[in-house]
Amino acid sequence: MIPPRQRLSPGHAEGAVAEIPFVGSVAEARRIADSADGDVWLPLEPVCLEPDACLAGIAELVRSRPERRFFIGLNNLHHLALARALADAANAFFFADFLLYVANRHSARFLAMEVPRLAFVYSWIEGGEAGHQALVSALDATLPAARVGDGFSPPLFYSLGCFVRHNRLGKGCDTCMKNYAFELRNGPETFDVRVKDCVTYLFRRRR
Repeated sequence: MIPPRQRLSPGHAEGAVAEIPFVGSVAEARRIADSADGDVWLPLEPVCLEPDACLAGIAELVRSRPERRFFIGLNNLHHLALARALADAANAFFFADFLLYVANRHSARFLAMEVPRLAFVYSWIEGGEAGHQALVSALDATLPAARVGDGFSPPLFYSLGCFVRHNRLGKGCDTCMKNYAFELRNGPETFDVRVKDCVTYLFRRRR
């Protein structure tokens, strides 16, 4: 059974603070692997400052624990390099996370050809129920598709541009904690800004 996307977010127990639904570093991936009871779920962040080093670290982690099954969420096309690097690792499984925009059978089949042990895909998050059903009807049973599920709050925006340095505190990188939360308002709307490991995320505040 494909889990609701909300359950895969590393910070899903943080409470009122907008959570970041991705694994942000190799160190965080190791902590998740150490604490996981059963399969290890690692939805990769779409961007990072040192992508090659991060992907290499994830690959090393997977290979160091052959007794554990890893389900790695792909959120950017450059993540396909990790899937290829782990093609011979029988404990590495992959899923197309919501930022890969699997909107039709063509994108799904492309990923099925390129990604070994592709377990499932999340359908295009903006496609709604009709789009999801159209995708399911176009695929066969060998590649399941699921919606992200209710209660999931994806980021509206993400960037390697540093919100802390350019918009708020004027801090330099040497003294930065690299983990901040801010509130922004635009008329009646409230938004949460999260900065984690130099990646800025913007979320709409839940009402």
